[in-house]
Amino acid sequence: MKGKKRDYREDLMDEAVDRSEGSFSKGTRVLTNLPEGYEFVKLQKGNNLLDIIPFEIKSSNYPKKDKGRIAYHLFINVHRFVGPGEQHNFVCLTQYGKKCPVCEFLQANKSKLSEDEAKKLKPKQRVYYNVIVLTDNIKNKKISLLESSYFEFESKLKEEFQYKLNENNGIVPFSDPEEGLSVMVRGSERVFLGRTSIEPKKFDFVERKNQHSENIIDEAVSFDEFLNVLSYEEMFSLFHGVGEIEDVEEEDDDSEEEVKQAADHPEERKRREKTRSSIASIECPEGHVFGKDYDNYTACEECKKWKSCMEKFETSFNNDEEEDEDDEE
Repeated sequence: MKGKKRDYREDLMDEAVDRSEGSFSKGTRVLTNLPEGYEFVKLQKGNNLLDIIPFEIKSSNYPKKDKGRIAYHLFINVHRFVGPGEQHNFVCLTQYGKKCPVCEFLQANKSKLSEDEAKKLKPKQRVYYNVIVLTDNIKNKKISLLESSYFEFESKLKEEFQYKLNENNGIVPFSDPEEGLSVMVRGSERVFLGRTSIEPKKFDFVERKNQHSENIIDEAVSFDEFLNVLSYEEMFSLFHGVGEIEDVEEEDDDSEEEVKQAADHPEERKRREKTRSSIASIECPEGHVFGKDYDNYTACEECKKWKSCMEKFETSFNNDEEEDEDDEE
């Protein structure tokens, strides 16, 4: 932002208030070719003091965000550890309005997959931040990178921000370089499947000891520039462990037409209708709207009824499409 002054605070406030919605394997990564000098950090047990630094969006890779806007985090849907050897991490293409081979496979095989298998394939909401770690025992105060689950970090961060917003009636965005707040995150140790990790438990905002210059935005990583957004063909090939997708299509030229005919078959329509009836009476255990609020809340991540909720969400969508087709006819 050197040499050009603009009011970025509106972008940061909108992002904090309005949006409702490392470590990588040796396979496909979400971010590639990151600039040198930036390292991923992890939360420590106890108090973690962070300054979140916003960045400028410099491409069209950030879903539903315009180039030139300022954001304090990258929010992205990712298929994590899928494909042969569970080594690939794919940016889900549906958030760009495109077909996604992993989502298609999940949809086509959901009746055959176990709940754990289906859950493994569904896209996960991930967030990435530029942060300056101010915890006392951290000596390097340069910008580092932090990755986390949306449910574990961003949802709790935003919940605390909303509380402070209502309490103080007009707090400035915490990530504002010149007038922002530091974020205090309490890390709690947990053990899962024999592995120990740190879970962010409690969030609070505290006055910064030192503010930053607006120009620090130029030093932050614009994550969208380094997003590894594959084409459908590339992702299909990697996910299914095949060479070129053309080879697969030549062996199954009629597959798309056959699938369409099968979907329109009276027996298939009866099966879908039976599915709709069986899940129509299920209620959300958290009090949300079952089949409509699918994957919109923190509790969705571990809910035992998420698969049924997903099916109702999808059948409702398909039903609307069928009604639209009937209207066109």
